[in-house]
Amino acid sequence: MLTVKQLLSACGLETPHDQIKLVRHSDHLGRSIRQIIADGFFDPYQAEQSPIAKPFHHSDVILSFIGIERNQAEFYGAYKVRGWRDFKKKDFASVPS
Repeated sequence: MLTVKQLLSACGLETPHDQIKLVRHSDHLGRSIRQIIADGFFDPYQAEQSPIAKPFHHSDVILSFIGIERNQAEFYGAYKVRGWRDFKKKDFASVPS
């Protein structure tokens, strides 16, 4: 079986496997992830991470997937992590909840 990370390595992605984070997004606070995308707020939504979890720290690449029925997912995009800072609620005051 070939994993997504092995596939990327085979395609020439030079990022070490432990620096690649696969994320499966689904509904958030009662909102459809598809609606968040349609409203143009996917990037701020994805950037909003709990300061306790810090899931993207120590990652160079994020591969984003959109959760669909059962445990399936669609590939949405690849993102280069250029840095991080602690989340502050005021940063996303314009994002509808």
